[in-house]
Parts: sequence; C-alpha cells; structure tokens
Amino acid sequence: HLSKTNMVDLANKKSMWTFVIYMAADNELENAAIADINELEAACAISENLQILVLLDKKGDGDLDEKSGATLYQIENDEKDSLEIISKKLQCASLGLYEKDSSTELNMASPETLSNFLDFVYENYPSEEYGLIMWGHGTGYRNGTLNFEEKSVSVFENFKGLAVDDTSSDFMSTVDFGKALENHYFSVIGFDTCFGMLLETAYEIKDCGKIFIGSSGLVPAKGWNYYSLFRNFSNKEKEFLAQNQDLAENLTGELFSKLAENQFKEEYYPSEEFVISSVDLAKVKEIATVFDNFSIALANYIKNEQTQQEVLNLFLNCVKNYKSNTFPSDLFLDLADLGKVFSSIVPKEAEDLTNILKKGEEQINLGIYFVTKLSETTNKEQHDNSYQKSTKEEDFTKLKFLQDNKGWVPNVTLRNSLLDKLFYTNF
Repeated sequence: HLSKTNMVDLANKKSMWTFVIYMAADNELENAAIADINELEAACAISENLQILVLLDKKGDGDLDEKSGATLYQIENDEKDSLEIISKKLQCASLGLYEKDSSTELNMASPETLSNFLDFVYENYPSEEYGLIMWGHGTGYRNGTLNFEEKSVSVFENFKGLAVDDTSSDFMSTVDFGKALENHYFSVIGFDTCFGMLLETAYEIKDCGKIFIGSSGLVPAKGWNYYSLFRNFSNKEKEFLAQNQDLAENLTGELFSKLAENQFKEEYYPSEEFVISSVDLAKVKEIATVFDNFSIALANYIKNEQTQQEVLNLFLNCVKNYKSNTFPSDLFLDLADLGKVFSSIVPKEAEDLTNILKKGEEQINLGIYFVTKLSETTNKEQHDNSYQKSTKEEDFTKLKFLQDNKGWVPNVTLRNSLLDKLFYTNF
C-alpha cells in the first residue's frame, strides 16, 4: 500500500518507458547537472509512452542555482528552452522529500538512497521498460582526490566508486551499487561517468539488466548530450506510431543504446580520447570466462624472468589503456586490444577474446583494472587487498568478479594468476 505522501498521479495503463537519472551533483559538477536537466526539458521527449525522473542532489555553490539539497523532478517540456528548471517537483516520503521542504539533504553515495528511489519509481510509475542512468563522478579503484576531511584516503583507495557526495564525504562502491539494484531490472543501465565500462562493473550487475552503456576512460564534465539522445528517441517513437509499428518491438533498449553511442561520438568527434560502448549483460559471464582462459594461457607462457619482462612490457607500452590525468591513477587496459597485442603468444585465446568483444563491425571498448600508477613512470608496488582473491570462500565485501575469477586476479596465498606472475613472482 502506498502512503498518501508517497502517491503520485498514476495512469490507468503502463507507460512504455520510464527513465531514471540518479544525478549525484553534490560536488563541482553542479552546473553541469543543471545544464543537463535543461537539455532534457528542451528535448520535447515526453509523451504518454515516455517519462523521465531525475533525482538531483546539489551542493549549493554553483553559478546557476545556490540552493543545496535534493529535489526529485518529473521532466516536463520547456518550449522556451530557458535555464530555469520548470519540471514538476515530486514528493517521496521514503527519501524525505516533501513539497514544502526544498532543502532536504540526501547522501547520494548511500545504496539505501538509490534503492529507496528505485522502489518508489517501481511502485508509482508502472512501465514496460525501465532505464537507469548513473550521473556524476566515477573513479578508479584508487583515486587520491577522494581525501575528505572526515575520512583518510586509505578508506577510499580500496574501492571503485561513483555517486561522489561532498557534503556526506562519501561515495558508492561498485559492490554497494550492485546491492542497491537487487530486486530491480533495467532494459538499459547507463553510466554517464568516467571509468564506467569495466568488466568488473559489468560483472557485478550482469543479472540486473539487459544492456550496459558507458565509457572505459575519462568523460568531459558536460558528459552525454541529453537533448540529442532523448530528442532522437522521442522522434523514433513518433515515427513508429505514424507507421503503426509496435512500440514494444521497435522502441527498444537496443535502439536507445545505439542512440546513446551515436550522440556521444558526435559530441566528441574527432577525438579518440573519449570512447563509449554498450554490452549485452547476458554475454558478460561468457566474456569473463574467455578472458579467464586468456589470462591462464598467458600466465602459463611466463616461465622465467625474460618472458615475464616481455609480457609486462607489452602490457605497459603496447596495449590501449585508460587512466586519469592526475596521480595516483588506476591504469585500465582495453580487453579487445589485449587480444590483438598478444595474438602471436597465445593465438587461440587471444582470437577468442577479440571475437567475443566484436559487435558487428565495431569493437566493444571494455576495460579491466591492471595496476595503480603513482606517477607516469612508477607503479604501486602491490595491489590493494580489495583487489586480491579472499581466503574466505565467499566474501560479500568483494566484487563478484574477484570471487569468481581464477586467471587474472592476484591471490593472497597461491601465486599462479597472470597478475601474480607479472608482479609477485621472482624467477
């Protein structure tokens, strides 16, 4: 049963699509958040078949709006294309958001905040398809910039994080993100963040959705072009309706993911620094298995110091990588490029890895964590405990990928994985 304070106007039938944007802007991205909401309003993408909800949390020190705290919006069309947000403000008792109180502070880094928000959406906005977009900062497994006053940087170096919340001095780990998504399912899960499209992240949420969209590396502050994305999606809806085509068959997650990739490439063309890809989450387990076989084969190739240095040099100097512009910075490697670089050493496993990451004529840009760099020339001496296999049979504080992987992840005791051979084995 829904409480009166939690009720919104419900249509008698389900909408086709409900998109949920979790906009963690309690940081220096506040102005970009306001700009993106205005892009959504200007897109004229809203109809009885498409609705967009945005949970925005601001720090209150931006140039466009000095108010701090959280607001839940149902996006409405702004034909004047003004900088003022004209969308409908919603009440949500489970989040403590009421119409008369416009300054409620939320910790967007808390998985309970995300989970409660998603529960509210599912209860109040019945829909055939749901899309979730995580908006804001995304970091590597170690990032020295997360040094809040109340918490030492050592707390933050153990986890890949998103939804950075300055007021709460907190961020959401990938493990907590996966837990927040439990009991929910999305046709599309998008990360409008840096370092989102990683195998570790995709593996964590592989059972929570159909398609995952994101970038393996850095994303500029302005991020996705929401005007282009939702305007094109709305135009496709109108086109299908005019042709009497079934929306369920045509207005799909696959279509949205293609439009998301297109708008990103158009926004940042011709730069090759910024990349975006989508992956079928149903294939992620198979991708992880193929990568595991590749890692085991390459680890078996390393039998002495010469082959160890050969492989390590190829990893560091020849494989396409993603990293921050400041240090310390995690170094992520492109999985498909690993297959290309090592095709002469482990040909079968390398070919399998390259092939499974093909999507038509395109290559999926999917990253994997390799090592933390302290400077351009110096790597951290060892991987954090959080990126090592646990001695416990099942450790719920660790990523599922770390629990299931055999050939890549360092071991606490057995030293036979690929990263073990490269960093922890003396010949």
